[in-house]
Amino acid sequence: MIGILGIPFDGDGTRPEIENPAAVLRKAGLSNILTGSRHTMLDLGDLEIPDFDGNRDPSTRILNLEAWKEISRRSAKRLLSIQKKINFVVIPGGDCSILLGIFGAFRLAGRRVGLMILDGHTDYRDPSSSPSGEPADIALAILTGRGPDGVTGLFGLPPLVQPEDVVICGYREPDLIAESTIHHFDHHVFRKTGAENLANKALSLLGHMDRLWFHFDVDVLDPILMPVSFPEPDGLSFEETLAFLSTALCSGRFLGLSVACYHPRLDPDLDAASKIVKLIGSALSPGLSP
Repeated sequence: MIGILGIPFDGDGTRPEIENPAAVLRKAGLSNILTGSRHTMLDLGDLEIPDFDGNRDPSTRILNLEAWKEISRRSAKRLLSIQKKINFVVIPGGDCSILLGIFGAFRLAGRRVGLMILDGHTDYRDPSSSPSGEPADIALAILTGRGPDGVTGLFGLPPLVQPEDVVICGYREPDLIAESTIHHFDHHVFRKTGAENLANKALSLLGHMDRLWFHFDVDVLDPILMPVSFPEPDGLSFEETLAFLSTALCSGRFLGLSVACYHPRLDPDLDAASKIVKLIGSALSPGLSP
């Protein structure tokens, strides 16, 4: 069974009542992407988003820190509760900060899960070096144990994800990723290697992991194709993205897919939403067991 769970959390403080990407992606057909196939779909609704204080925490310099920690706890609890009945879960965000709760669930379940990412940014900044302090700026750093103890240790001894258990591809803004042991391949390497070849290489690098999670930030796509808040030029095409996604997901090793940083306010005619849904459906169809 495939579940859909919305986590419309945006660390900049935008309330889902103002902008709810999970709801808009459903409207564009996300709940029906596998209609007519052998897969059973279960829509699990959206998590309730906590209140934002709108401030950068004076100690950590992270914006809306308490809200981020609270939604991460709620996410982990909800995902833990459904793991026995859902084979694969699609999580429309929200921004990349939703990864903290997703991997919090794996920690609570006692599971070591690898992470594969397509993203236009590495999200590997320090809170102090982030101009905005938004959780999404530092999400991967926090997951891999780099950052304030009160956040990296939210679900126990950090890191939630070992750096060698992560592969990130397609980024155009490197941040501080070179300082880590995370496997990283920018958009130049992506194109030189080829989408399918790089996906297979990423799977091989994570060959020591039985189970994986895929995180797809839509800003990996070229901003001409996908309107996003923090555009970086020379992004991937839909064809390149689909080739990578489908090759990876066909491995059958993934527990789920999170989709981040789609902003309905930048997509008034829902053209981008429809393309995202079509992309997800095409990528998922060959690779999932009923």
